Parts: sequence; C-alpha cells; structure tokens
Amino acid sequence: MGAAVALLSFPLCVCAQMYKCTDNGRVVFQDRPCATAGEVITVKPANSPDVATPTHKSVPAPASAAEQFQRLKQDVAQMEFERKKRDLEYAIRDRDHEITLAQQQMEVDMSRLQSKKLLAENSLAGATWESSISQEMEALGQKYRSRIQVATDERAQLRKELDDLVKAGPGVPAAH
Repeated sequence: MGAAVALLSFPLCVCAQMYKCTDNGRVVFQDRPCATAGEVITVKPANSPDVATPTHKSVPAPASAAEQFQRLKQDVAQMEFERKKRDLEYAIRDRDHEITLAQQQMEVDMSRLQSKKLLAENSLAGATWESSISQEMEALGQKYRSRIQVATDERAQLRKELDDLVKAGPGVPAAH
C-alpha cells in the first residue's frame, strides 16, 4: 500500500509527439512525419500536473527530387569506394598468403631434398646422385623464388592502387 501511494505521488508525464502539417492550405495533425513542411508538437495529457504550452519545432520539407538524386549518387559513390577498397585489401591479403605458402613449401621441398642428399654414398654413383639432387634443389629454389617475386610485385601494385584510391576518396575514380 505504501509503495502504491509513493508511486502515485510522483507525477507521471506521458508525452506524445504529433506533427502539424499543412497540405494544400489545410492544417492536419498526425502521428507520422509530414509529407510537406510542418512542425513537430509535443503534446501532454490534459490531466498531467505539468501541462504547459505545446512546444513547436520546425520540420524541414523533404528534399527535392534533385537533392535526393544527388544524395543517392553520393551514397552509391561511397559504397563503390568501400567495395573497391575492400577488394584491394583482400587481394593484398591473398598475395601475402601466396608468398607465405610458397616460402613454406620451398622450405619443405628443400628439406626433403637435403635429406636425400645426405643418403648419397661416398662413391662415383653417390657423387653423381648428389650432383643431381643439387641441380634439382637449384631448379626448385628458382621456381619458388620466381613465384614469390611475381606475388610480391603484384602485391606492390595492389598497394599502390589502394593508396591511389584512398588519396582520391569516394566519387573520384582512381588511376590504374
């Protein structure tokens, strides 16, 4: 009972927001924003202890079709910019991954050949086999170094494109 009395002793303000709209010279009050220019009115119930004059705020008319189109073009340009930036970042990440994998695979393959090389006997046949393995190691190293160099060059080009894109900003095509 005491809690109910305490609760009722505090004034509760239930306020609603209404819109005063003018449409073809006719004033209309509604609970949704106006299609044309209007005002926001805060309405308090008549039995509220702190009833005051409703407050009015001007609401700007919706943007014209040209303004809406311009805003839409800006939004599309921003989304296109973000997509291009994200695509370049993913491509750079992919090249980094390619480089790492090539380095790891080269180490595994070289280690395997090095182990084979240790098995060569100290004879003419062993020396020939060891020489053959050394040539294979050299060719393998060249193959992986070429792959790594290509991926490194591609990554550098992608980073340059990303830098150019970020410098240009949205709405301005980056030079390729």
